[in-house]
Amino acid sequence: MAKRTGEDNSLRKAAEELIRRGKAKVTTPEATDTESLLHELTVHQVELEAQNENLRHVQQQAEEAQQHYALLFQDAPVAYVVLDAKGAIREINRQGEKLIGVPASKLRGSPLSRYLSAGSLYSFHSHLAASLSASRNHRCEVVLLNWSTKEPRDVLVESASLPALGSKRVRSALIDITARKRAEEALRESESNFRVLADNSTAAIFIVQGEKFVYVNNTFTESSGYTLGDLEGTPFWDLLGPELRDEMRARAAARQERNDRTRKHYEVKVICKFGIEKVLDVTVTGIEFNKRPAILGVGMDVTDRKRAEEELRSAKDELERRVEERTEELKRAYDKVVEETKQRQQVETQLRQAQKLEALGTLAGGIAHDFNNILAAMIGFSELIKDHLGEYSSERRYADRVIEAGVRGRELVRQMLTFSRRTEEEKRALRLSPIVKESVKLLRASMPSTIRIRVNVKGESGLVLGDPTHVQQVFMNLATNAAYAMREKGGTLHVELSDFSVSSDESPHGVEPGPYLKLTVRDTGIGMPPEIMDKIFDPFFTTKRAGEGTGLGLSVVLGIVKQMRGHIAAESSPGKGSVFTIYFPMIAGKPAPGAVVDESVPTGCERILFVDDEEALVMAGEELLAALGYEVTCRTDSREALALFRLDPSRFDLVITDQTMPEMTGIELASAILSTRPDMPIIMVTGFSHLVDADKARAAGIRAFVMKPLTKGEIARTIRKVLGG
Repeated sequence: MAKRTGEDNSLRKAAEELIRRGKAKVTTPEATDTESLLHELTVHQVELEAQNENLRHVQQQAEEAQQHYALLFQDAPVAYVVLDAKGAIREINRQGEKLIGVPASKLRGSPLSRYLSAGSLYSFHSHLAASLSASRNHRCEVVLLNWSTKEPRDVLVESASLPALGSKRVRSALIDITARKRAEEALRESESNFRVLADNSTAAIFIVQGEKFVYVNNTFTESSGYTLGDLEGTPFWDLLGPELRDEMRARAAARQERNDRTRKHYEVKVICKFGIEKVLDVTVTGIEFNKRPAILGVGMDVTDRKRAEEELRSAKDELERRVEERTEELKRAYDKVVEETKQRQQVETQLRQAQKLEALGTLAGGIAHDFNNILAAMIGFSELIKDHLGEYSSERRYADRVIEAGVRGRELVRQMLTFSRRTEEEKRALRLSPIVKESVKLLRASMPSTIRIRVNVKGESGLVLGDPTHVQQVFMNLATNAAYAMREKGGTLHVELSDFSVSSDESPHGVEPGPYLKLTVRDTGIGMPPEIMDKIFDPFFTTKRAGEGTGLGLSVVLGIVKQMRGHIAAESSPGKGSVFTIYFPMIAGKPAPGAVVDESVPTGCERILFVDDEEALVMAGEELLAALGYEVTCRTDSREALALFRLDPSRFDLVITDQTMPEMTGIELASAILSTRPDMPIIMVTGFSHLVDADKARAAGIRAFVMKPLTKGEIARTIRKVLGG
């Protein structure tokens, strides 16, 4: 019994505990029976366990939802922050960190306003207050500074309140609209630029939408007299001439119906303000304006042009009448023009030839200076090498060959300058007959036996003005070419020199009237066709095989003849040989005595100042002059040379200077030296110069003017000639 009573008491206490917790209740006041109570407790226990299971399930769902929310929050493509009532950051996702450029751990608890520009603070705080006081979303735009990149970003803030455990919080989306703002700004700028360009265009620009004007530029207003306000409500077609209105309306309707956006060109008559008619040359294009189809027109006022065309047509008939009258006059003058044309063609041919020579002369002058400097160094150093070699050694013979090659190169440059008339040799009165006879003797020794030479010299007493070496060069070049033309089959070379007088009535080959010595060189060789004859005097043109000629022979001949103020004519045809005739103008007077060739190499002991900007030439010049016994001082800078001379003007007995030097030319150096010591002997040496020649050098007080390159003997003789002993 005691045991039963204890169990009943335990059950009773459990039941009371359940009742106290509200989890069970006694159905009847009389329910005191222990078994009934036990049964009821069992039922409520089962219900309690079911409720606990449901609670655990709900808690699990809540945890999963919270995790899902956290993932969505963190991985959202938009920056999200949760702010408290004071604007402090409580939560922020990854995009928010990236937007602000600060880790989330440092952002939590700090006010969002810290990262905003000063101009955005008022808008943001107003926005925050509005978002806390209402449940709907609020928006504002702020400028946020990214602390990582230091770049300001335009941000759209969209916020809504989040009540949370007795305190208010705000969830804000921070949307980066920098690109959109920049695009909007660019669009506004583009529209502004369009209006500036359109309003200042010289073309009349208009836009028509639904037959109504929606835009006209300033040029349209100035041309038509109508403003956009005047045209509001006015159909575009009402401005056209009555003959075009229906046609243009129909065309525009058809274009809009098929959405035709190709360009069309029209010339229309427009009725301007006050009834003034103008003609516009208009190009229309289908466009979209404010998202609706429209027509863009660009027109130019061609009223004046049309009026001018009408006047031109009116004048055309008058012009044609006058042309007919003039035609008769032109027919009468035709024969005269033909004759003048023939003469002009001859002059033009001569002019073209002169221009070719002038062009090549410019080229020759350009390369002559540098090339002669190279040859001067080659000859000079070869002379030095030769002096240190045995008289009968093979090395000395090799040095002689180098010197010979240098001299040949020098002569080639002189030939180029000769035919281009870039040099002026000293001329004197000459008898041509001895030169021709002597040249024929030289020629016979080199001619093959298959070629015969026939000579007929009659002009024994006539004199010409020239250089004997050049005259011989003319004859030898012509004779050598003739021999080349007869090299295969042989033939006869005819040479004739005679007096010849040209009268005004009969002038062969355009030769001016006067007395001449006529030199004729005729061969019986293969001859030349007309297309070759047109080019024979062109520099570097040759019919010879490679290595057999430079193409300069006849060019040099032409240059020398022109220098002597003579005339040369050539005639040839295939299979009938060639004839070259030269007319040398005769002069009165006595022939100059022949020059005596001096092959000696005189020496001396004077003091020489040698100036040249080429170090190689300075080295060679110093060695050569020292070998001749002179005391030599060299400088490569003309200003330094002048300063040295002025220190002691009596220190030197002779100055040898180059002409073409930087900073101060040779002629300038010579003038400065002579201003200090007027009696100072000076020799000027140059490869080529456009600025100075022998006459200018003499006028400046320079004793001798010589061309590079010079051999040892030539420079030695020039020095003794200048120094007078």
